[in-house]
Amino acid sequence: MGARERWEVLTGVSVGLGLTLAVLSPLTAMDEDSFPISSYPMFARPRGQPTLYAVVGRAADGSEVRLPASVVASSEPLQTKVLIQRSVEQGPDAMLALCRSVAERVAEGPERLRSVEIVRRRYDPIEYFTRGPVPLEQERLSSCRVPRRRGAHAKGPR
Repeated sequence: MGARERWEVLTGVSVGLGLTLAVLSPLTAMDEDSFPISSYPMFARPRGQPTLYAVVGRAADGSEVRLPASVVASSEPLQTKVLIQRSVEQGPDAMLALCRSVAERVAEGPERLRSVEIVRRRYDPIEYFTRGPVPLEQERLSSCRVPRRRGAHAKGPR
């Protein structure tokens, strides 16, 4: 084998080993996500116990009524989530404004609700999907009464 052939073999082996090492190198960085080998950390890492905000209705008997996203803000759930989150971040006045606007829409609907609330809830993700959406903690951040419907009798239940 001549010098040129040895150089070509050495170059081929070096490039092959170098590329193999480059592809396998992400395996050494366990805390980082790296292409082409990925552990999909957005799904594989523990995310803790998320805090979620919601706008809910209260019936006359005190039971909670889940309000559809379209009644709260938009038919798009993610847009509704962002609106609720922003109102919480902006403070009590913004939450009260959102609460009142939802209460006005609820007053025109078929359900007889007495109030609307903005709540903060913390969940355990595993328990959420195995036992149901029972919060670990919850706190009422804002509340407002649902105005009487037009034409409702003064003595009727609310």
